[in-house]
Amino acid sequence: DGIVDNTDPGFIAEGTDPWDSSTSSTGFYGSDYLVAAAGSDSQAIWNAELTAGPGFYEVFVWYTDNTNRASNAAFTINGVASESVLVDQRQNGGDWYSLGSFEFADDDTEDVTLSANDADGYVIADAVKFLPIE
Repeated sequence: DGIVDNTDPGFIAEGTDPWDSSTSSTGFYGSDYLVAAAGSDSQAIWNAELTAGPGFYEVFVWYTDNTNRASNAAFTINGVASESVLVDQRQNGGDWYSLGSFEFADDDTEDVTLSANDADGYVIADAVKFLPIE
């Protein structure tokens, strides 16, 4: 289905600062979501789930929104090229939010990475969806 949740094998949470599991905000995907503090050395990585092989995919993220969230959550889409997209996690949560369309080669090195390093609030790592563009 092209979805990688934070509890799936295709997800990695890393960095010197730990991610915390939470269910305190409603609207999360799956059984929980992960939280990292602003400015922490925390990265979340969703390995690309490319159900249709190489090509263009629209990439969506799912997160819970709240007023204490980062207005500048930094997602980097590592496909054929690397592109960064800032997401305001204070709004539009609890649903799929599009980061845009990106080309993937399907070479097992491609992913979406979320960094909390320069965030101005709590960063939420929940789920990513890779939707092939026909």
